[in-house]
Amino acid sequence: MSEEMNPVSPRLVKVRYIRHLGWTVIFAAAAAAAGYWWTPWFYWAAGLFAVLFFWLIWLIPAQVRRMGWCETDDELLITRGKLWHTFTVVPYGRIQFVDVTSGPIDRALGLKKLQLHTASASTDATIKGLEAPLADALRTRQTWVWVAERLGEAAPTPYLDGRLYSADAARALAVVNETEETVRSLIVVGHMPW
Repeated sequence: MSEEMNPVSPRLVKVRYIRHLGWTVIFAAAAAAAGYWWTPWFYWAAGLFAVLFFWLIWLIPAQVRRMGWCETDDELLITRGKLWHTFTVVPYGRIQFVDVTSGPIDRALGLKKLQLHTASASTDATIKGLEAPLADALRTRQTWVWVAERLGEAAPTPYLDGRLYSADAARALAVVNETEETVRSLIVVGHMPW
């Protein structure tokens, strides 16, 4: 395979630190307090949570470095993991719809998660930690591939204009108005309501 995998954003490390390290600190502190007030046996639990904390500090960046994705002409490739390596190939013809979501921590750091839903309910076709504009652009491209496949020979040649991603209505109309008069058909694929 000659395609190079695209890495996810390194800011995903911060998101995962916030999600996973906070609770280990809380439980370690609670166990230490229980050890002080009730029985010293709780210090063992505090120690285990401390070990888990430092293990996660090492593990999370290693996991994020092993995550990647690649678009080809016919499919989307997703990879993650080393010890438990997963390589997912999603043919465009199997995609039913594409979700782009973002929780509060992701949104604060400008990241989104893209999930492809296919005819198989068990497919884990999720790319976490994408930069927000990139996730929106990837969703638009995946939607266009789906539409073009259904249009067949009648599908126009796509032109992807980055100015449309996250554009407001006025900006989108300005870009559309730049279309040459010789263009007979124009399709604008968008997912964000203006």
